[in-house]
Amino acid sequence: MIKRLKNTWIWYVLSVIYQANKWLMFLLVFLNVFIALIPMIQVIAFANLIDTVIQMKQVGFSSLTVLPVIGILILLLIIKSFSEKIYSLINTSLINRMRNGYVMTLLEKHARLEYKYLENPEGLDLFARVMNSPEQKIYDCLMNLIGTISLFITIISLGSTIVYYTWYIGFLLLVVVIPP
Repeated sequence: MIKRLKNTWIWYVLSVIYQANKWLMFLLVFLNVFIALIPMIQVIAFANLIDTVIQMKQVGFSSLTVLPVIGILILLLIIKSFSEKIYSLINTSLINRMRNGYVMTLLEKHARLEYKYLENPEGLDLFARVMNSPEQKIYDCLMNLIGTISLFITIISLGSTIVYYTWYIGFLLLVVVIPP
C-alpha cells in the first residue's frame, strides 16, 4: 500500500512540506482536525443545553445549572476564533519557510542553465511557470487534501452523533429517501 502511495502526488506534496518544516505541518493537520470536530462538540453541548432547560422548566432546577453548558458553548466559540487566527499564522509561517527553501534552489538551477535553454522561448516559458510561486502551488495541494479530510471528519462526526442520539432517524431517512 505504501509502495503504491509513494508514486502519487499526495506523497510528493507531503514529503515536500515535511522537508520544509515537519512540526508546522503536523500542527496544521492537528489544528485542522480539531476545527473539524468543533461542530460535533457544539451540537452535543447545544443538545445538552436544551435538555437542561427542559429539565429546569419541568422539575424546577435553579438557573445556575444552565451556566456550565453556556460556558462550554462560549468557550468553544472562543477556541474556534483563536484557532482560526493560529491557523492563519501557521499557514503564513509554513509558506515563508517553503519559499525560503525552494525559491533559492530554483534560482541556483536557473543560474546553472546553459545559454541555449534561455534562448529557447519554450524552455524560458517552462522555467517562468515553475518559478511562479511554486511553494504556493504545493501548499494549495496540501490545503485541498487537508480540507477534504476535514470535511469527511466533520460529516462523519456529525452523522455519528445524530445516529448515536437519534438512531431511529436513520431508519426513517432510509424509508423516506429510498423510493419503493
